[in-house]
Amino acid sequence: MVIELPQVKLIPLRNEVDRFGFSHVLAGKYGIKKTPQSFSGFMHGWIWRKDMKLEDLGYYFTPRDMPVVVATAVQKEVMIRSGFKNVLAGGLPFAYINQSGIKRKPESLLVMPPHSMNHCGYSGIDVQFLDFLERIKNEFSEVCFCLHADDANDKILCRDLTTRNFSVVVGAKAEDANSLPRMRSIFDSYDYVATTTMGSHILYAAFSGCRVSVLKNWYSFLPESAFDKQQRSIPEFVERCLNDINNTQKLNKQFPWLFVDHPKRAVQMLDWAKNEIGADNLLDKDSMMSILGWTLKARINALMRIAYRRSMGILKNRSPLSLTQAN
Repeated sequence: MVIELPQVKLIPLRNEVDRFGFSHVLAGKYGIKKTPQSFSGFMHGWIWRKDMKLEDLGYYFTPRDMPVVVATAVQKEVMIRSGFKNVLAGGLPFAYINQSGIKRKPESLLVMPPHSMNHCGYSGIDVQFLDFLERIKNEFSEVCFCLHADDANDKILCRDLTTRNFSVVVGAKAEDANSLPRMRSIFDSYDYVATTTMGSHILYAAFSGCRVSVLKNWYSFLPESAFDKQQRSIPEFVERCLNDINNTQKLNKQFPWLFVDHPKRAVQMLDWAKNEIGADNLLDKDSMMSILGWTLKARINALMRIAYRRSMGILKNRSPLSLTQAN
């Protein structure tokens, strides 16, 4: 299948809101020609744990006066209990992406392998997994692998996939302004989505109307490279993450519909996906502009907040990325 996808447009990442081009999507919706600097956090990923803690949401080291948008009311409550003063439940960024209008190819399968770069904690695609898919590929009109932009540069991997007659499409990249509409277009094109790992791609695919399944865990988890330095400074967080992602029994109990032994047994879970992604919480233009710091008043307040923290030495000894995320 040849899919008409948005072109890759690389952008600098100034803030969490810029990731995967979300700020550019919003600027386009609001008719703003030049995407403004944002002064808040905006959570991107799906948190599937029921017993959420602040470190799960990714804001453990974030100044408590920083405005943040999370997906759901439950997550907002976690943030408020942890001392954050300006938090909105506004859905995940992917929930703001409109349907592409692409016609879904019947009986087609999109495979979402783990991102195999070392810093993501996975050691690549297991050959046994490829063998399994090759055995069942004739049951589908097409089997296509969606590779992370980093993995698309792996010539050996791409050659192996094409040799097995799998098609390949390049997925998201954090620095691509069109990543979110690109992924929406990809998900809108396929009937089934299969993966071997828990992750946000499961929710996004389900929200797009795909029938999603998690197959046998054909991958190697590398805990020593799966967490950054700040995360490793919270040992209980690392231990809990490892226990959760490796606890097949617990995951099966929480998502009994998700874990199957064949992609054709997957079911559509659109209502579940809408709830998880916070589709009923989407912010209107005024609320969004205000919390991002895109109005004059909000921008002045944000700059005063940052100036105060700098004067108190709160932002000393932070990396450049931490500085952009600490707005």
